[in-house]
Amino acid sequence: MDAKITKQRLGNLLAYDWLKIVVCIIAAVALLSIFFTMVGTRPTNAQTFEVYSYTDVKTGSDFVRLDDALAEKKVFSYDILETSWNSFSDNAYAGSAYSARRAAGEGTAMFITDVTETDEDGKVTSESMLKIMTTRESDGACYGLYAGEAYTGGFWDTQYYVEVWCKQYLAKFYNTENFEKLADFDARVEEHFLARNGRDKRFRSAAKKQEGIALEKARIEGLKEDYLAVVAALEEGKLSYRKVTYSDGERCAAFDISGLHGGIDNLVYRAVDGTRSVDGVVLALFYNERGSGNDLAMETLSFLRFLVEKYGV
Repeated sequence: MDAKITKQRLGNLLAYDWLKIVVCIIAAVALLSIFFTMVGTRPTNAQTFEVYSYTDVKTGSDFVRLDDALAEKKVFSYDILETSWNSFSDNAYAGSAYSARRAAGEGTAMFITDVTETDEDGKVTSESMLKIMTTRESDGACYGLYAGEAYTGGFWDTQYYVEVWCKQYLAKFYNTENFEKLADFDARVEEHFLARNGRDKRFRSAAKKQEGIALEKARIEGLKEDYLAVVAALEEGKLSYRKVTYSDGERCAAFDISGLHGGIDNLVYRAVDGTRSVDGVVLALFYNERGSGNDLAMETLSFLRFLVEKYGV
């Protein structure tokens, strides 16, 4: 049998079977894409840090470049695999898009306004967007903020987040009186890492697991420094707790960022008489129930520290 490849035979093949060849190439590329998608590491919601701006919060050039700034400063630990930002304002479909993302459990932090409008008699004509978004009424009680009770709301009580939850998290590794490492610090970090990332595709081999444990140690130590920086910013007034009065009392619904004066209006602002102002712009934190991924709620401390260091004076 003459199976020799000749110029004529190759020409006939390309002339009559070119479509089959193209289809085979496309199929091969698609299969390779599916294969690498399946074996690769896909960020979970917990491993994606998403910053939103909502309704009348305007965004500046810094917001559009936020991904790059966070990457350049290496703000987050090894376990935040993706950052993103979205503005839900000046768009007829913004509310629907926001609701769809939150229904999917997406979102980490959101810039929103806390501005209440009143008439000449002092009667409230328009509640602040922060209060609207964080209020859930049941039997006359507000339960839209999470402060340690059974999960009831979509946002953190920010004072509880910093002073209780974050401190309790760090207490697994440090003496929180002086923030010295506990005697079995290394063992605690290893156990914690394996509980969260023991089956992570990035750390399959024993050698990779050891690399991951080293990364986890650096993560924990970095979070301690972030925590202390945020506490200092709160003491200095660069950050403060934004309190909102609900039917069951006053709660801390967000962080007030108006104490950051170093050009933060290039990130977010609201328009007041044609000028930019950060007065009334606050940062609310989403409370997401993510199982073992709840650990990564600590990464918000890193974002807060970034804001303080970039825009504090």
